Amino acid sequence: MTCNQAEKLLSAYCDGELSVDVTASINVHLAGCVSCARAYGELRVLRFRIKAEPPMPASADFYERLMRRIDHARANHHPMVMRIAAVASLAAALAAGVIIAATLKLPSMSPTERYLTSSLTEHELISIAGSTYTAAYK
Repeated sequence: MTCNQAEKLLSAYCDGELSVDVTASINVHLAGCVSCARAYGELRVLRFRIKAEPPMPASADFYERLMRRIDHARANHHPMVMRIAAVASLAAALAAGVIIAATLKLPSMSPTERYLTSSLTEHELISIAGSTYTAAYK
């Protein structure tokens, strides 16, 4: 193990977070490297001093401010509502597309056809429309 590798792992080594193999490698390195052993000793002293300090009390309104921020974050974050809105928008767009496509596919009547059929009876229109649509789709 190199000094650079050992230095990167010293904090985790102090906390006992490393595997048995890596811990053994660092032990061997520290036994043979004065510089890394000194850095490890300084880290242990620093951690001891930090742990010896009394905990700092939170301010009187800390809990209230924290809960206000949590409530604010929750109020501004509605993933389910956003998903429902997105799905509804997509469904509306698809429905509009289907309606437009269906409308465009319908045969339209020219002004002449409209004039000629305006005086026909409903029965005559149905009869003509049936034969026209049948002929158009054969």
